[in-house]
Amino acid sequence: MSQGDITKINPLSFTNRKLKWLGDFDLFEKFVNDILNIKGEWKVPRGGCKQLKTKDITVRWYENRSVLLDGPMKDEYSDILQRIATISPNNISNLGVDDFADVSPTHMPSLPNINNFMVNTNMSSAELLDFDASQNDSAHFSTNNGATNGSEQTLKEISICVEGNALDDVMNRLNALSNEFEIYKSETTIVLNELVDGYEIRNSQVRDNQLAQENDLLKKANMALKSDVHKLECLLSETSSKLVAAESEKASLMTVIRLMNEDCANAVKDVGDNVRSQTTQPRNPWCTVHTRSENQKGNEVTRLHNQFSSLEDEANELNNNSDFDASVINIDSDIQQPTLSQNMSESTSKSTEPKDDRTQGTSGNSDRVPKKGIALIGDSIIKNVSPVKLSKRKVYKFTYPGKTTIEITNELAKINIKPDQSHVVIHAGTNDVPVESIDECVGNMEKLITTAKQKFPNSKIGISGLTLRQDSDLI
Repeated sequence: MSQGDITKINPLSFTNRKLKWLGDFDLFEKFVNDILNIKGEWKVPRGGCKQLKTKDITVRWYENRSVLLDGPMKDEYSDILQRIATISPNNISNLGVDDFADVSPTHMPSLPNINNFMVNTNMSSAELLDFDASQNDSAHFSTNNGATNGSEQTLKEISICVEGNALDDVMNRLNALSNEFEIYKSETTIVLNELVDGYEIRNSQVRDNQLAQENDLLKKANMALKSDVHKLECLLSETSSKLVAAESEKASLMTVIRLMNEDCANAVKDVGDNVRSQTTQPRNPWCTVHTRSENQKGNEVTRLHNQFSSLEDEANELNNNSDFDASVINIDSDIQQPTLSQNMSESTSKSTEPKDDRTQGTSGNSDRVPKKGIALIGDSIIKNVSPVKLSKRKVYKFTYPGKTTIEITNELAKINIKPDQSHVVIHAGTNDVPVESIDECVGNMEKLITTAKQKFPNSKIGISGLTLRQDSDLI
């Protein structure tokens, strides 16, 4: 190792309890191998660090010039390096001894080696006090070579004579270190600025990519929403057209129903006027029945008044008006009215019969079949109908105010009357028109008719037309 390859100052420094090597790594490697007698291979365990490891000591050198020791002989080597760091290069010219307490030559440094190293590194002006090998307090080092070597050596305190120019050397070292620090500081600032700029550029690129992806997602979502809005607009227009058509159809049906109800009311009014006019006419006077003489012919009869003539005219009027009014049903048309000739013959035969036979005829009237009743079922439209004015038969009236066709159908199945009624008149549907469609009204009416046929299989069933309510717009 030539003198030009070595730094001009003492490269080993001990400041604030920290060891630092001020030279380069090659010089530190030679120092460890030649002076400290630590042989081995240097490795790089991580960035910025180089390590030499043996079984007794581990030496680590860092790029920031720090030196760390570890292992069983850490304290011994640390003490040696601290003592060497306190030696000024101007005070080391000749160590003056042959050995630096060489107990374990393979591990511990020798005094000539330290002297030669200091001379080669331009530290020849330094002096170390000579050691007296014969004295008991000679310096020695401790080493631990496995389980066999366990001796401890102590070094005699090294006296250092500092010359007058030692302060100048310290100042020169401080100036050199300051200049070197400024150089490292400027270089570090440049590198740090470059790293910051690169980091910001990478972050800006990442943010730009994220914004572009989010923009693409928003565009796709916007297109999907536009497609959904277009479909909903088409559906809304179609529904609006259907609604307009349904409203028009409803208005037409309401008009038809109103006209039919007006015709029905007029027909009923005409029938009532005819009935009242016939009942107000004076009846034919009774004819006196003359006693028949013995020589009177048997075919001569006495004219009597027909008490059923008014009902016969009413029945004829109802039959004539049945084509115009569906709500009016011919109730008594199935009853056969006696003719004038039949009445005369019956009255003649009865007058010629003896009194005993009359009593037998009276008992025979009880064997006649009683007349069947009439059932009138409906909503509040029929609440003011008087059953006694409809017919002389038994009339059953069942009123369900405010109920729809389906509800009346359910109530129809619960009615507790005989199923063999002569006529069954049903009025329903008035409460369905404001709340249900035409198809629903027709379906409900069909269910009502089917239930009525099942309930009264042998009766004549009449379904009246719909009656328009004046408050239908408010329902």
